[in-house]
Amino acid sequence: MNITVDDTSPNFIWGSGDVWRAQPPNQVTQNSNFFLNTYHAAQAKNANVTITFVGSAFYIYGSTGANHGKYSVNYDGTIKYTSGFSTQTQYRQLLFSNVFGTTAETHTVVIKNEEDFWFDLDFMVLTISYVQLYQHFLVSAPRSFRCFSRTSIHGPLDPA
Repeated sequence: MNITVDDTSPNFIWGSGDVWRAQPPNQVTQNSNFFLNTYHAAQAKNANVTITFVGSAFYIYGSTGANHGKYSVNYDGTIKYTSGFSTQTQYRQLLFSNVFGTTAETHTVVIKNEEDFWFDLDFMVLTISYVQLYQHFLVSAPRSFRCFSRTSIHGPLDPA
């Protein structure tokens, strides 16, 4: 089962310092281009964000453009380098993905901006099982976890 985790979810651990800018739904006119009208952006080398999940795959989405640069994705000790550069600005683009296999395990993903160009993170899609969804997200998640449905995590979770 795939779930969508918005950039506003507390499951994202944004690197220290104030290099990340969260774009709230009412701040810019382009927000309708982003999932739930929000995104996080950094224009500083070494800006990073971490997410840990139990699952079998992940997909990172964001925007690309002429002012976007190189970034790295570190998952379970494997580092891959790629670029967000494109001649035209494009939104909700698949920036990186990895399928670990069919067995769901705990994985940590760290995304790091490798240059002083923009990196925008809009959302991630995680592949998890129904049992893991119940055990991990509904039982052990903090009440502030943002969840709406089995396929999209973006509203307040209130199991009571």
